[in-house]
Amino acid sequence: MPVDPKNPSTSSRKASRRLTSDEDIELKRSRGEISCAECRRSKLKCDKQIPCGTCSRRGCSDICPNGIFTPGQTARSSNFPDTQHLHRKIFEMGQRIRQLEDALAILQSNVSSAQHALLVEPLLSAKSDPDGSGVEAEEDLEETLKSFGTLTIGDSGEHRYFGASAGSEALLLAGTAPTTEELDPNISLGAVPDLLNSLASMTFMSGYSAGPEMFESAMTMLFAGLPPRPRAWNLCETYLEHSCWYSQLVTRQELIEDVLTPVYNAKKEREGPPCDLEPCTQITPHMFAFLYLVFAQGVLVDLTLPAYHVDGETYHQHARAAMALRSFIDSPTVETVQIILLMLHYRSSAGERYTRDSVWALGSLACKLAQSIGLHRDPGQWHMDEKTVEFRRRVFWEVYTADLFFSMQLGRPPSLELSYVDCEFPTYGEEGYDAQYSSWKYARPSQL
Repeated sequence: MPVDPKNPSTSSRKASRRLTSDEDIELKRSRGEISCAECRRSKLKCDKQIPCGTCSRRGCSDICPNGIFTPGQTARSSNFPDTQHLHRKIFEMGQRIRQLEDALAILQSNVSSAQHALLVEPLLSAKSDPDGSGVEAEEDLEETLKSFGTLTIGDSGEHRYFGASAGSEALLLAGTAPTTEELDPNISLGAVPDLLNSLASMTFMSGYSAGPEMFESAMTMLFAGLPPRPRAWNLCETYLEHSCWYSQLVTRQELIEDVLTPVYNAKKEREGPPCDLEPCTQITPHMFAFLYLVFAQGVLVDLTLPAYHVDGETYHQHARAAMALRSFIDSPTVETVQIILLMLHYRSSAGERYTRDSVWALGSLACKLAQSIGLHRDPGQWHMDEKTVEFRRRVFWEVYTADLFFSMQLGRPPSLELSYVDCEFPTYGEEGYDAQYSSWKYARPSQL
């Protein structure tokens, strides 16, 4: 017949069995037959002595073998009532004393160069925790150590630092060797001419200047490397659809009318019958770099192509070669900052070919170039036209949000301090751009 759980006599028999079982366990622990209660709770090895060696080393032999610590209690504080509260009060008082000492030191420095009588070394040490083991102080020290981040030093002496806010994907790379930017042989020997590959390796060399013959040869190769006009339109549309929602570096009108159309008009003039007149459409190397990076990003986000398609890196190499034809560090423009940001976004999404460190360094470079041309100051105070004002404002806040994002991802300090910035947020009037989202995207990082 099944046992009725609601029957009082049945419940009393169960309680009696449990009581007998607990008594048996305590009796066995008192005889040293099983591990003591505290070692079992702490999952420590017990030698089953009375008291055991583990409890003796931990300073809690008085509770062995059947006693255990209550939650929050330690071996050091077990013999004193409410020591945790006392340690907390001592820590708070120490913090308060430090604040008062700092204020007194500042006041004393304004009055006299002599040291104040209350700030001598014997008195400064009086605020310390008496036994040096305050609970709150230990927790504060642990948090401070965690805030230092992670520093790795490789066998060859390379150093890498990741702060406390670094994402797990960055910390997983802390002990790995940095990846190289070596190109696939099929790319460097096939789609990209040797001259452009050589120029691409000089992209970030300050002071380099190509001679007239090399410049003209490189420009000819850059025109030849452009995709057919229908494919170029398709890549631009893909970029505008899939990339501009998170990085609004360029509007549709700016991309089509100010970059794509002039470049292909100049290409048509070059391929047409020769004439005595100079081509009316002048293309700068950095305009080429901008358009090629849009193509590279368009390939990267084109859902009809395989991931990390080779064409993306080909266009990226062309862009690097175009940047090397004119020093962007010695004579930067707003377009230069746009190019650096486009390269940053491409490299951050191009897989393991480019490291997070190189992407973060590009963001820092973009910030310094932006400061060198005054993008952090609001252009409205210089009475520029409305289009230029909105353009400069939009580029600056894209620089700031990109740098802050990658700095937080790697736990490193950002390159821009908002106390030096008075640039207003841009306003979007063009169809297809969400002004509310843009304001939120720029406002949130500025409030951190």
